[in-house]
Amino acid sequence: MPAQQARERILATAQRLFAVRGIKATTMEEVAREAPVSKRTLYAHFPTKDALVLGQLQHVLDAGETLLEVLGSTELSPRERLLGMFDPPPDVGGIARGCPFIDAAAEFPAPTSQVHAFARQQKVRMFELVREQTVRLGVADPDVLAEQLVSLADGASSRAMVLNDCHYGRHARSAAETLIDLAPRRRDPTALDEPADGAERAGDRYGMRSAPGGLAFVHDLLNTRSVERREHPDLLADLPSAQRWLDRARSVADVAAVVLEEEDVQHLRRFRDDLHGLIGGDGRAGAASVLPAALKLEPSGEVRLVPDGTGWRRIAFLVLAAAREAQVAGVWRRLKTCRDPHCGIAFYDRSRNNSRVWHDVRSCGNAANLRAHRARRRGHPVS
Repeated sequence: MPAQQARERILATAQRLFAVRGIKATTMEEVAREAPVSKRTLYAHFPTKDALVLGQLQHVLDAGETLLEVLGSTELSPRERLLGMFDPPPDVGGIARGCPFIDAAAEFPAPTSQVHAFARQQKVRMFELVREQTVRLGVADPDVLAEQLVSLADGASSRAMVLNDCHYGRHARSAAETLIDLAPRRRDPTALDEPADGAERAGDRYGMRSAPGGLAFVHDLLNTRSVERREHPDLLADLPSAQRWLDRARSVADVAAVVLEEEDVQHLRRFRDDLHGLIGGDGRAGAASVLPAALKLEPSGEVRLVPDGTGWRRIAFLVLAAAREAQVAGVWRRLKTCRDPHCGIAFYDRSRNNSRVWHDVRSCGNAANLRAHRARRRGHPVS
C-alpha cells in the first residue's frame, strides 16, 4: 500500500473513532486494526498518540469540515458565513459530536500540551474570522458581537453532542440572527463618499433611530425621500446618489452588494414611493407587488426564500422579504409615516400601545395640535 494512501486511511479511521469513542478511549491498536494497517505502519507515520491526534486535527482542517471553512468562504455574504456556524455538522455514524477542537482541549487539558495548544490556536482563529465578518457588517463593537456569536456556536455544538441532536444548532441560529440584526451599527464620518452632513444612513438626516432587525433596511429606504419642509435632497434622485445610499445602507442590515444601473433608479424610486403610500394608508401596490424568487432547502431542513433578480428588483425583494418577516413577528404595523402631510418621515413606533402618529411631537405634533385647537375655537372643522 502506498505510504500516502496508508496515512490517509489512518487519519480517516482516527477521525471516526475519536468522534464516536473519544480520543483517550481509542487505542493505537484499535486504529491500526480498523484502518486496517500494521502497527509498524501506524507508528511509522505517527510515533505517538499525541502525534496522531495532532495529525487528525490537521486532517479535519484540511478536509474543510470545520466552522473555519464556512467562515472563510468567499461565496457567502458576511451574515451567511456567521449563520453557517449553526448548520448541522457532518454525520459521524449517526452520532452528534461537538467541536473537534473543544473535544481535544477537554481531553488534553494541560496548557502545556501540544494538542491543547493546537486546539486553542484554532479557537482563537475562529474568533478572528468571526470578528472579521462583524466588521464587514459595520457593527459598532465587533469584538463584543464576535465573542457573543462564538460563545453561542461553541455552546450549541456542546449541547448537540450532549443531547445527540445534530440539528440542535437551529435553536442557536435564531438567537444569532437576533444578535446580528440588533447589534448597533457604527457611524464613521470618514467613510468614503460620506455626505457633507456626516449622515451614514438616510434616517440620520432626520434623527431617526433605526427599526430593529431586517426592518432597518426598509426604514432607511423610506427615509431616502426628501421632506417638504426640510432641505435634504432625495437620495434616489440619480444613479450616483442612489448607489451611494445603497452602499451605506448595507451597514444597517446585511444586504449583499448590488450594482444599480441607470434604469434601476426610476423603478426603485417608484417602489419606495408606493411603499411609503401603503404604510401611510394612501397608496396602492405597484409593479413590485410580484417579484421573482426561488425556494432553497437548507441543510437544516429549513426552506428559505432567496432573491432571483438583480438591480432594483433584488432590493425590492429584500424589502418585501423583511416586511413579511416583520408581519409574521407582529411588528410590521409599528413602521409608520408621520401624520403631518408636509412631513411623512418614516419612524418605528416603540411605544407600548403602538399609539404614536408623529415622527416627532415637538416639530410636527405640537404644530398640528395648535392648528386643531385654533380651528376648534373658531368653530371650523379641522383639516
